[in-house]
Amino acid sequence: MKPVTPNTFETVLGVVVAVLVINFASSSRATGVCENVDTLSKLEACRIEVEKRPASAEWQQRLGDAMVYLGDYDGATVAYREVARIRQSDPKSHLQLAGTLAFVQRYIEAVEPIETALRLDPNNIPAHRTAAIIYHQAHRKEDMVRVTTRAAELGDVVSMYDLVAYFRDGYGVDQNTTTAFSWAERAANAGHLKAMSYMVRVHLDGLLGQPVDESEASSWAERERSARRAN
Repeated sequence: MKPVTPNTFETVLGVVVAVLVINFASSSRATGVCENVDTLSKLEACRIEVEKRPASAEWQQRLGDAMVYLGDYDGATVAYREVARIRQSDPKSHLQLAGTLAFVQRYIEAVEPIETALRLDPNNIPAHRTAAIIYHQAHRKEDMVRVTTRAAELGDVVSMYDLVAYFRDGYGVDQNTTTAFSWAERAANAGHLKAMSYMVRVHLDGLLGQPVDESEASSWAERERSARRAN
């Protein structure tokens, strides 16, 4: 098990894409030039129409979505910032802005919108996972551990498994192998395949302060095989 280094590109892109799917599915009134924007000329036509309606979150949303589709993430952050300003009470809008800013590695700027998203929706697991990445890149390890722990407590198995490395290596917290083992066992019991595999190693090699127990290792190996077959 390697030290935790969040995969920023894939995780943040996943958040951005997930939010865009929701937006495309739920927004239908901003039709015409801002629909199916797949060329730069169509994007410019959409931008002109949006400039006529600067206070419309829906039109700003469509412009931002079109920019993401065409790869203009910096431009999309401008549109999404307007969406978040207009829809101040919508956690998804702030998460979208934070995720897009993080995707273009503007982590310090991403802190404010991700914290707003968490304040508005404190049980949002994708927001906590995105916040962990942002705090990691902003060198705020204690905050990274805090939001990861919250996501784990909400039942997110990925966050549970991240906490194993945090406590095992003393990354952002005091090193504590007992706590690391507890989170490894919890993640494995929740069905995290890598955690199951790690539990095999824990009991075979006596990791995390545990005694060598080949019978327990064999039990976890069988559970892992069964889980993989089920998947």
